[in-house]
Formats: sequence, structure tokens, C-alpha cells
Amino acid sequence: MINSILCYQCTDCPEPFIEGYPYVTITNNTNFLAQCTKTFMNLGNGRHLVSKGSVFFCPSETTTANTQIYCCGTDYCNSSNHFNLSIFLFYLSFFIWIPTYL
Repeated sequence: MINSILCYQCTDCPEPFIEGYPYVTITNNTNFLAQCTKTFMNLGNGRHLVSKGSVFFCPSETTTANTQIYCCGTDYCNSSNHFNLSIFLFYLSFFIWIPTYL
């Protein structure tokens, strides 16, 4: 059995996301524990750059002043414009839950 994840891949992706956009492709990452990503870069003056793809390991520090990286672990999960909130809530609940048991 081969583990893989299917993710949308694009640089300068349209927001809101359009799957049929000419420069959107699908990548099949077969690395163990690979995840789909969405990176949002604030360029200033109301401009931003969104890219999507996949990574072998999601960085633990995923937010800086101008860049946010969101990771998810199911096929095509980086298509949503709103999945970042669910990931944020998951991590928030995890970090609230852990200290209660330490």
C-alpha cells in the first residue's frame, strides 16, 4: 500500500480559489505523512500572494507578521478558502487541552 495525498498546486493562486484556473495543477505527494499547504503572504498596500502545494513536514512555526502557512492532511484540503480557521481551532484546542494534563 502506498500512502499519498493529492493537493492543489499553484503560485499566485486566485482568491477566492477557482479549481479550473489555468495555472492550478494537482500534485500527488507519496512521502510518508505529507500534507497539503496554503501559504498566504501579505505584500502590503492591500496586496497578497497565495500559493498552494504539498510538503513532507509542516513547519511548527507557521505564522509571521507577513506570512501564514496552513497545513492539512486530506486529499484536496487546500482548496478551501476557510480551512485555515479549522486548523487554527484544532491547534488552539490542543494547546488548551495539554496543560490541563501536565
